[in-house]
Amino acid sequence: MTQQQPGVQVYTQGFGSSDISVAIPVYLDSAPSTNYGVNFPIGKRAIVQSTNAEYVLTSKTTLSGITTANWQIAAAPTGAVATETGDTGTAAPVAGNIKHAGTAGQITTAAAGSTVTYSLPAAITTPGSLTTTTTLVGGTGITATTGNITATTGNLVSTAGSVSAATTVTGGTGVTATTGNITASTGNLISTLGSVSAATTVTGGTGVTATTGNITASAGNIVLAGVATQFQMNGGAVTDFIGQATLITGAATVANTNIAAGDRIFVTRSSLNGSTALGELVTTIAPATSFAITSVSVADGSTTIVADTSIVDYVIIRQN
Repeated sequence: MTQQQPGVQVYTQGFGSSDISVAIPVYLDSAPSTNYGVNFPIGKRAIVQSTNAEYVLTSKTTLSGITTANWQIAAAPTGAVATETGDTGTAAPVAGNIKHAGTAGQITTAAAGSTVTYSLPAAITTPGSLTTTTTLVGGTGITATTGNITATTGNLVSTAGSVSAATTVTGGTGVTATTGNITASTGNLISTLGSVSAATTVTGGTGVTATTGNITASAGNIVLAGVATQFQMNGGAVTDFIGQATLITGAATVANTNIAAGDRIFVTRSSLNGSTALGELVTTIAPATSFAITSVSVADGSTTIVADTSIVDYVIIRQN
């Protein structure tokens, strides 16, 4: 190890004598330790030729009568940055360079001058789930190829276009189309607990189904426009709105716990069933319990025609 000792003076005609121990470095075989060079002046340089590194004595610290030297690396073959640390792992320079690499479909990098710029590609592929704290906006569409687009507490809102899904679109509090359509090309739009409301059109390729809620047209109509289409209702249970009854001595009582006072009941004979006299069919509602169908005299509107044993069909419509 070769070094220039402190205290050596040099004389110049213009500036007189000066301590050149700061100007002339020492040459070491390895990086200086904290107990090396405690007598050097601050600013002393040390050069390690084996690693092409330069160190500078920046300060001294004295504790319990022991002085230590604080050397800081000034230059090295890898430059001023020795390592870079990520969320996981540490990168060390190779030939003085650390590469900022992107991931295909996720992020790209571009370096120019002293700046590395990170960018998102035109088509982004996420390795897991994509979560936004506010709003996720798609310029031409948001597509789930095999999974779901789910709104846990908010809405999926289409303000001017369509929301299309090959499998399921699930909304915690609603799926809303302001001016466009919500279309099920081959499956169903299913409301398991609420209503499906549309200001314009709800189109289902094979069906639009509300399991326990309503299908509501606020200002339009529910239209069966196709040839041989049908309006179908479940019948037979005590809560159903369609069914059949047989008059016994001119009257029949139909149990229906879903009947309300304002409901409209439409009845018609489907069979005379051996009747020897016929009357006019009238209905009387006992809300939430039942309704009665009675064959009465056309002459007075009250006398029961007991010889009327017709089989009658009924449909109940609830006025909104």
